[in-house]
Amino acid sequence: MYHIVKYKDTRYWAVLHHNGKLLAVVVYKKGAEAIVQALEQILIDAVTHSQTPCP
Repeated sequence: MYHIVKYKDTRYWAVLHHNGKLLAVVVYKKGAEAIVQALEQILIDAVTHSQTPCP
């Protein structure tokens, strides 16, 4: 769902959404991986903890 790629011709790393939108540019690849992991965990938590609203 998210991609980590080198940002243009720099030493930085970009975190991209699957649709190609730029989410973040970071110095270290480990930082980009941490962002992806956090975003994926947020999605997992949202799906597993979603409750139907009370009437």
